[in-house]
Amino acid sequence: MTTLDKAGIEALIPHREPFLLIDRVTELEPGVRAVAEHTFTGREWYQPGHFPGNPIVPGVILVESLAQTATVMAMSLPEYRDGIGLFAAIEEMKFKRVVRPGETGRFEVTVDKMRRGDLPAGGQARRVSKTIAIVGVPMDLGGNRRGVDMGPSAIRYAGLAERLAGLGFAVQDAGNVRVADPDQGRAAHGYRRMDERDLGPRGRAYHVDEIVRVAQELAGLVEQIERRGAMPLVLGGDHSMSMGTLAGLARAGRRPGVIWMDAHGDINTPATTPSGNVHGMPFAVALGLARDPFPEALRGARSWRSAISIPARRRTSARRA
Repeated sequence: MTTLDKAGIEALIPHREPFLLIDRVTELEPGVRAVAEHTFTGREWYQPGHFPGNPIVPGVILVESLAQTATVMAMSLPEYRDGIGLFAAIEEMKFKRVVRPGETGRFEVTVDKMRRGDLPAGGQARRVSKTIAIVGVPMDLGGNRRGVDMGPSAIRYAGLAERLAGLGFAVQDAGNVRVADPDQGRAAHGYRRMDERDLGPRGRAYHVDEIVRVAQELAGLVEQIERRGAMPLVLGGDHSMSMGTLAGLARAGRRPGVIWMDAHGDINTPATTPSGNVHGMPFAVALGLARDPFPEALRGARSWRSAISIPARRRTSARRA
């Protein structure tokens, strides 16, 4: 099975930047079948106007990528090398979903019948990969038990990136957000559970200053990832980090809808919490119900109507959240 890089493609068809709309040919049977791929970066000449704040790859561009794939398939035959491929007609073209910057399109073309001057061919375009950017937040400050800060390392070690790549995604690892360790320098046997000394100065919320700082940094990273067209995948860590994830999506112009499934509502505020644990507050912060000491910049929803809370299990005994 023949493959072609961009130089090989340019040797067969006359298209050039900025209108060369396939990056590589992954499968080629001359005159029979061709499969090509193209990654849409968001920096293309047509993208700023389609559409500002909600970028979508135009359907006509996807059709042109298919046409160029068909042209490569035809021009790879020696008897067609002296010609030029022109788009004559299209029938029964349907678009089932949108393609956004950061995604890769897979364009497959097969020939029904070859004859000089006419190339009846069928084709399909599919999204084969979206870039997923992994961000780790090794934080356990939101609860009163240590250990969940090891989550990002454990999930990565379990082969997360390899499995995502196996599903056809492009994977980038953005590393971890730095989180201060309140027990740093303390002997292992000297670990203590949180008490009143850990309460923030502005309300009943343990470690709130560091949690807010981490959430703000995470929100900035998520915003950057979203704006370049990739998908953020945030690994924790206790779920107080989610206020940063939701805020980042909102800052990038998204209107995130949230289905919050947990054993608890996580909708407490510093005024209503029975424990002071911030991991019981992120949903309230995202909805704007928990104000001081949480800044307005961490609000991740414009309205409570975009969120649903579903208890994941029946509470059979009292538990402090």
